[in-house]
Amino acid sequence: MSLLSAKRRAAYLLATLPLMLCSASAAAVSSGSPPRLTSSSVLVADANTGEVLLQRGGTGAVPIASITKLMTAIVIVDAGLSLDEVITITRADVDLQRFSSSRLPLGAQITRRQALQLALMSSENRAAHALARTFPGGADVFVRIMNNIGREIGMTSSRFADATGLSAANTSTPTDLDTLLRAAYSRPIVRDASIARSYSLRLPRQRQRLEYLNSNRLVHAGVPVATQKTGFINESGRTLVARIVGTHRTLHVVLLGSPGSAERAVDAMRIKRWADRV
Repeated sequence: MSLLSAKRRAAYLLATLPLMLCSASAAAVSSGSPPRLTSSSVLVADANTGEVLLQRGGTGAVPIASITKLMTAIVIVDAGLSLDEVITITRADVDLQRFSSSRLPLGAQITRRQALQLALMSSENRAAHALARTFPGGADVFVRIMNNIGREIGMTSSRFADATGLSAANTSTPTDLDTLLRAAYSRPIVRDASIARSYSLRLPRQRQRLEYLNSNRLVHAGVPVATQKTGFINESGRTLVARIVGTHRTLHVVLLGSPGSAERAVDAMRIKRWADRV
């Protein structure tokens, strides 16, 4: 599929979203069955009780892409480092693995808090990499702590390989990602940064002001999301974890292997509509 075709398909899906959701909701009410979903692996749980409401697809560990950045943020927050300390973006932070784009120029000086904000909200890879690189002991120590915290909170089938999620060696299971989402929500700095709709970053040295938007369409659609992270690399497909406040209960939604950003958003909103009616 060409880039133009992909964009047209995404636009079409978003334009027809209300009709699709109404149809899915009606089917769920009449049949009592969950909605049709495009993600290859789905987990929906009650955020308060932990009860699994819906589980489909694989349960094994798979690449999770930028969902990894939730653990990156947890390491920074738990370390108690000054969030106002300035760090500099260097050539070491450039992605030479996948050549992903970044709007942060080399030499940009930002605070650790700003890097955290951009990594969570806009999935800024240079910001996430710089957080690990400037951590006491460097990136190797940082990744070791990521895995230690994962084991401590009960992510028994997960492995972290870098701070960005660009490596396909960052793997986890739907159940472990539910655990990660709970840990992220329990840390207000992580929670709030992940759901900000936009952020304005001023770079005095470059005489620039960069405007960033949240990478999650649910946030912009007004869905009551309390914590979230999206991701994508070729090996993972589109991924999502989100704590969504429903009418009767709060949900933890894990979607892995979605075919596109629009389909991922449709899946999440269909799940919310279904859960609101059961």
